[in-house]
Amino acid sequence: MTRTLPVLTLLALLLAGCAGVRAGSPPARDPQALSWAITGQADVPTLDPALVSDPTSITVSSLIYGGLVRLDSKLRVQADGAARWTIAHRGTVYTFYLRHNLRYPDGRLVTAADFAFALRRALGPDGSAGAASFYLGSITHHSRIVRGGTKTRRGIKVIDPYTLRITLDRPSAHFLSQLAFPASFVPEPALPSLYGPTWTDHAAGFGPYQVKSWQHTQSLTLVPNPHYWGGKPSFRRITFRFYGDLASAESAYRGGQADIISGLQPGQAPPSGVAGARSTPAIALDYLAFNTTRLPFFRLHARRAFVAAWRPSLVRSSLGSAAFPATGFLPSTLGVSTAPARPDPSPAADLQVARYRRPDAFPHVVLVVPRDAGLIALGNALSTAWARALRVDVGVQPLDPSTYNSVLSRHGFDLAIVRWGADYADPQDFLGTQLGSSSDNVTGWTAREYERALTLADSYDPADPRRATLFRQAAALAALKAPLLPLDEPGIPAVVRPGLRGIALTALGSVTVNPTKAGFSS
Repeated sequence: MTRTLPVLTLLALLLAGCAGVRAGSPPARDPQALSWAITGQADVPTLDPALVSDPTSITVSSLIYGGLVRLDSKLRVQADGAARWTIAHRGTVYTFYLRHNLRYPDGRLVTAADFAFALRRALGPDGSAGAASFYLGSITHHSRIVRGGTKTRRGIKVIDPYTLRITLDRPSAHFLSQLAFPASFVPEPALPSLYGPTWTDHAAGFGPYQVKSWQHTQSLTLVPNPHYWGGKPSFRRITFRFYGDLASAESAYRGGQADIISGLQPGQAPPSGVAGARSTPAIALDYLAFNTTRLPFFRLHARRAFVAAWRPSLVRSSLGSAAFPATGFLPSTLGVSTAPARPDPSPAADLQVARYRRPDAFPHVVLVVPRDAGLIALGNALSTAWARALRVDVGVQPLDPSTYNSVLSRHGFDLAIVRWGADYADPQDFLGTQLGSSSDNVTGWTAREYERALTLADSYDPADPRRATLFRQAAALAALKAPLLPLDEPGIPAVVRPGLRGIALTALGSVTVNPTKAGFSS
């Protein structure tokens, strides 16, 4: 008897341990490790900052690299590698004063020459397949850099090891917003010579993390940069895994193998019945474009009649939780409030003013839409609304992408639903491209007063409140003339486990991690 007691005690302890771990229960979480599911993509498209443009690559690159400035979760420009900067010569000369404690994971200090090299590399042949020419195109002599020229000292100049000067060929108040994108991020300069074409498998910069291992199409693991200037990163490991579809990612999330699901497309409804599912308005718009270059929408009051029949409730009935009704002429995420484009509550009266005194006198028009189920539903809802309010028949014609783009570019349409997505977080990106003298303006509408407001806004300091005033004036004029009607802001969905703090979904579709404050609530 004296020998059986320990055996029975041990058996009881083993049984108690087995009772505490039930089949199918999530594994115990390591509070210092973050598991991340990327859905809809087989891999991170690229970790070469000169080539980065998609939300997943932006998300991961922002954890590895740093630039002179960065965007926070609200897409506001913040200091990063530069502690401060000055703007002179009417907004064309930016001088950046670097932090003195920027280091790569191997301990080497980061200097102004590294920033200059990264900018020139992005604008040169290595970055020719990326977006650097767009984001950094206002830098003086950038075209010579693209062609492999060497006369770049005027545009990008190292003043001393901790001072960098960038000169623009024209005032560009949104330059800082553009500079905050990965095209200007600084990779560790020695990596390409050490590893050749596969150097991004070992990607590192002065950001909070570096690549530990990258098993392409399977997983990507990041570990902290021990010399990160902002302090010790919260997670000792971040692991990204790739799932071909949302169902597989959801299964991993429910089973405890993932804490975040990202990679879902703008305009996609968030997963239903999943704790932590969320959606945020994208820095984007679905808008109704009028062809103002020909009848009937050459006439202002014809446009106003169609605008006045619009109701925000059509978004919910057509797109459900995949989009948010537009609240103004600009996307809400740009932070400049504007009135919605609804100038007249009497659509029938507008048609008469437009010299269409009877509904049957109005010509047959067609609304072209991309071949997307949600946008087709929205187009049909608009057609029904116009039939009720105006007694006008509008056909809805879904088109494949190639035909749709061709029809828009040659102004071969009456009405169109256009999905626009921002390249950077500044109202100029919408007002200056979708209307005015831009080649992207499919409506054909512009006005001198409108152009003057945008040009003047670009000449001010980025933080000058007069910029917002000018943008509101331009938006108000455009709303009055109604060349287009904002319909909705597509939602960007993601899943973040409840209790996981310091994680934010941005309007660009990227996900930010506060490097030193993220973690699981106890």
